Amino acid sequence: MRFRSRFVFPGVALVLWGLSPLAPFARAATLSCQVEPAQPILGQPVRWQLRATDSPQTLPTWTAANFGPDWLLHAQSTSSSGDGKGHSTQVAEVTLYPMRSGELALPALELAGSRCAVQAVQVASHAPGEQPLYLATHINPAQPMVGEPVRIELDVDSAGALSWDPIAAEAADASLRSLPTLATAVEVEGGSVPVERHAWSLLPWRAGETHVHFPKIAARRFGQLLIYPPQSLELRVRPLPAYWPANLPVGRPQIALQPAPQSLRIGQAAVLRFLIRAPGLTARMLGQILDRQATPEGLRFHAPRIHQVLGPSGEGDGRWQVDWPLRAISRGLIRYPVLHTPYMDPQLAAPQLAQASWGRVQVTDPRPRNLLVGLMGATALLAGLALARFAYCALCQGRKRLKWARLAQNQDVEGLNQLWEQSRGRYPSHAGQAHTLRAWLEQQAETVPGIAKELNALLARAEAQRYGPSLTVLQKRHDSRIFK
Repeated sequence: MRFRSRFVFPGVALVLWGLSPLAPFARAATLSCQVEPAQPILGQPVRWQLRATDSPQTLPTWTAANFGPDWLLHAQSTSSSGDGKGHSTQVAEVTLYPMRSGELALPALELAGSRCAVQAVQVASHAPGEQPLYLATHINPAQPMVGEPVRIELDVDSAGALSWDPIAAEAADASLRSLPTLATAVEVEGGSVPVERHAWSLLPWRAGETHVHFPKIAARRFGQLLIYPPQSLELRVRPLPAYWPANLPVGRPQIALQPAPQSLRIGQAAVLRFLIRAPGLTARMLGQILDRQATPEGLRFHAPRIHQVLGPSGEGDGRWQVDWPLRAISRGLIRYPVLHTPYMDPQLAAPQLAQASWGRVQVTDPRPRNLLVGLMGATALLAGLALARFAYCALCQGRKRLKWARLAQNQDVEGLNQLWEQSRGRYPSHAGQAHTLRAWLEQQAETVPGIAKELNALLARAEAQRYGPSLTVLQKRHDSRIFK
């Protein structure tokens, strides 16, 4: 017995020592699945925490397909740790958002022989003591035509310190354009609820059922992200009549005319300018509409200049600015062309015509007046020149008469002789005609009337000194017809 005891106990100890590396694998693996909060509320996050200890397998990575349409997979994270005794721990946290209220299920999980059964989660539509979240959609008009602009509105509750993220909208077979968000209030069961009204302009392209989808509706409350179930709405689009041309407005277009000149001159250029807003209207179709406009005969119109006006978002929303140049070619009171724009009235389902007019313009012809003013100016100029010439001649005659009167008054024979000699030297060709002093004075009397009588005494004295008394007397008798 002593021999056996001496060898049994050391053998058992040796076996246990040899099996010690396999001890961690011999420990049992555990798996736990926990949901927080225990009573989730629609829109608020749900944290599904998975904890595995001493498991030889790793926790799985989840996808949206694992949860189906009832849950929105938002985020997930995984961590692992171990201690010196060979224990390991894996923790995975999955953040989910419920997409509806009521009883929802989380998928089962099996890991290394441990299992989490399907978990039922009861999601409340709102917190106890609070009102349910208000969400509402509006369509105007409810049954539009193809090409008719539709206003889509989504009202979301803005009470309770909610700050909504931008909401996107999606639509098939239609174009969507975001409109400014409006803060307003709506009446709900006799009370007023503050809401944010998100709006879009929808332009359907084809007839039939059209669906508008809001894939994600998110808000923040004191920094916490809230995600609510997506919303969808549908509308039935009526077809256009087969005879209606494509790209012509559906619904009455908005036309804003800028003031036009009320008076023009013949040959003067001007521009008729207007803004037109009609969703679906193209520049080509607008040019064809202007080509068919009737224009008056007194105005010559040129090719219009058309360009698109961009909205606040930098995108075109069917607004066009048109500059229509013209030139006045005949005078009179002329009526500007009346702008006729055809459109389809969705309510009547019949074509209509929108009209706008700039009024009338008075065209004047300034050419007769300018000609009359020119003639009057030329006449005035000629009259002025004639008057100036007359004044100058009168001045010269006055100076000459004053000079001769001064000679006669002073009996200046020497001065008279000097003037005669200067005249003979200045005009040699006249020397033969004016061969005597009396003949020269006869010529001067023709240019300066009234000097003959003043110079009789001076002439007699000058002739007496030059010719003597007898010759002077004969010369006086010969020329008595001039100096009387």
